Amino acid sequence: MVEEIALETHPLKPYSGENIDEDTDTCYTLGEDEVRKTSKGTHLYKASALLITNSATVHGGIFSIKNKDSKFVTESITLNAKSNIDQHYKKALTFESQKTLEIDEPCILIANRAHENYYHWHINCLPAVTIATELQLPWRFIVPKLNNWQRDSLTILKIPPEKLIELDHHTSLHCQRLYTPTSVFNELRHVGIEILDSLRSLALESIGKVTPRRKVYLERSDSKARTLLNEEELANALQAVGFEIVTASNLSYREQVKLFLETEFLVTCHGAGLTNIAWLPPNASIYEIRPEFWNMKMYRHLAYIRELDYHSYVEEGEPVRGSRWTINDVPAMVYRITEQFATSNPSLWQKSSG
Repeated sequence: MVEEIALETHPLKPYSGENIDEDTDTCYTLGEDEVRKTSKGTHLYKASALLITNSATVHGGIFSIKNKDSKFVTESITLNAKSNIDQHYKKALTFESQKTLEIDEPCILIANRAHENYYHWHINCLPAVTIATELQLPWRFIVPKLNNWQRDSLTILKIPPEKLIELDHHTSLHCQRLYTPTSVFNELRHVGIEILDSLRSLALESIGKVTPRRKVYLERSDSKARTLLNEEELANALQAVGFEIVTASNLSYREQVKLFLETEFLVTCHGAGLTNIAWLPPNASIYEIRPEFWNMKMYRHLAYIRELDYHSYVEEGEPVRGSRWTINDVPAMVYRITEQFATSNPSLWQKSSG
């Protein structure tokens, strides 16, 4: 018999949508599906759902879930795995050779197999913290072996270290009751504006007073992927029109969060740094620069979910060497960026340029 959460106490209701695994015991929605029309088009955002699995086992390497009948919960193996689902199942079968911890307390999973990626940690995993905070249930948090910036992110969100259960690749965990928000495994379609706003509010509460007036170019000179060969020229040109030049790796995690809480105009090339859209003020503007051969849209969708002023520039042409590329006309690009900001967000641009 499944012990249900008191629905009159928490903002949950039985889930009536599709594609939720039958191997979970209970599923509740968190919010409503939403069709949102913007100047950029019409977008459907699926409501988050909270899966509840009794007598669950979590694999510490890829964070797949088995239920009480030793069946895999399909939702837990779908993240970026459509093309290699068989390989993922094969990895998950190593459950049998794992050391297993036993926990009597209810747990919430805030990890997936892509947890080491900056984007997936922030957009898939951390929203589960806001859900846990809002529901105020006495659960423990199942996390991977944390690196420094992951640990700092949980500190900023006020998760006590004693509430964490860290699992390495050689350890599984069995708990009597496991809560799993679908945002952990389902990209942006299960992350709504309310969850992202709650995430930002928690960070703002921890950081304290901020003053949003900054114009920032987030450079990628510290990245080995998708290298912009003439980035120094671009940075110098943007600095000449009032942009700060920032290298994220030179800042602590807390300093990065504070920076983006204060950034009203952000320019950067396509990369994980755009994940920080999650922290920007509600009226912020973003300009993403990317080469034609990198047609990935997750940061645009993230900006749309937060209803921010988003623009992009696509540089045509093939990569120079590997994933390296170049901007053909830097002055023209900088002019286009400043004109776009001045047109789409005029009052804010004028204040920041004063």
